[in-house]
This record gives sequence, structure tokens and C-alpha cells, in this order.
Amino acid sequence: MKKRILRIVIFLSLLFALHVSWGQRQTLDNVRIAIKNGNTSSLTAYLSTSIDLKINNEEGVYSDKQALVVLEKFFTQSPAVDFKYNHVGSTQSNSKYYSIGTYSLVNSSYRVLISYKLLNGIYLIDKIHFDLE
Repeated sequence: MKKRILRIVIFLSLLFALHVSWGQRQTLDNVRIAIKNGNTSSLTAYLSTSIDLKINNEEGVYSDKQALVVLEKFFTQSPAVDFKYNHVGSTQSNSKYYSIGTYSLVNSSYRVLISYKLLNGIYLIDKIHFDLE
């Protein structure tokens, strides 16, 4: 009986881990596509209510709506040729994860750090930094 309960607990734990992992992957993919296409409307669903946003040396903490205005201006002035992830990681507790990527322009590129925080069971962006390489 104890072995059966243990198997059920392990199975449910694995199922939960796969669900969380799939959710993270789906979020990462959707955010990558939105940034590559400069589509702030698609980013809306993934933004926390407060975002630490940095573009070059201009940094501030913005509401989600303010951040969208700043990002829209950036995407219009600096449209991407490509955006890809170079690295994805998480904290040991999986309460936060991050991605580091390259936002490529015609003649230059930006190193992009995006931090996601688990809020109410959903991973939302709480930090986006664009640093010119």
C-alpha cells in the first residue's frame, strides 16, 4: 500500500513538473516571437504590473502600460532582424527564471535579459534589459 501511494505521489510530482516546464517553454516561445516581431500587444499577457525596464542607459520601473509605450517606441526605432535566446535558467526553487538573448538589428545588436517571476501560478515578466553590444 505504501509503495502504491509513493508511486502516485511521484507520478503526480512528475506531472506537475512537466506542466510547469511546458508552461515556461510556451511563455518563452511566445515572448521571443513577440519581441522579434516588435509586437507589444502580444507581450501584454506576459507582463507583471510593474516592470524594471532598461534600454541602453535609460532605466526605470514602469507600470505594464507605461512599459508597453516605451517598448513600442524602441521596437519602432530599432526593428529586429532576429531575436533568439542564448541561455535560459531558473532559481533553485523555480520561483523565478530568466532568459538571456540577442536582439539583432541590421548593423548592431542588443544583449537582452528578461526575468520572469511566478505570480499567482503564472510566470510574468518583471524585468527587461536591452544593452547595446
